[in-house]
Amino acid sequence: LEDATSFAKYLGGSSANIAFGTARLGLKSAMLSKVGDDHMGRFLTDTLAKEGCDVSHVDVDRDRLTALVMLGIKDKNTFPLIFYRENCADMAIDAASVNAAFIASSKALLITGTHFSTSAMHAVSTQALKLARANKV
Repeated sequence: LEDATSFAKYLGGSSANIAFGTARLGLKSAMLSKVGDDHMGRFLTDTLAKEGCDVSHVDVDRDRLTALVMLGIKDKNTFPLIFYRENCADMAIDAASVNAAFIASSKALLITGTHFSTSAMHAVSTQALKLARANKV
């Protein structure tokens, strides 16, 4: 990355990519997450919203930054990655962020593996799954 001569920003993360892609395909798509009160958080939510994804359940965390990854592309075999995910906003979703009516109104719920990687996020993800099952989502 120290040899990079240009920079471009893109939406990323498997959950954001899926929400973006399903909205682009014309499906009703929404995202339940958190972003930081920063430039990347605003870029992420604006990009999703412009594609037609409902971002009304993406909260802004004023204490944490939006997670990001620096990806270098040198050639088809060389693409260094640096993950900036320490104490990031999307890993601070709490039980209060999971709106039962929102989950119940959904046809499907997708939770990425990252959100089972800590005990706190595992508990919130499990709560969302229980709500989904109870409502035949």
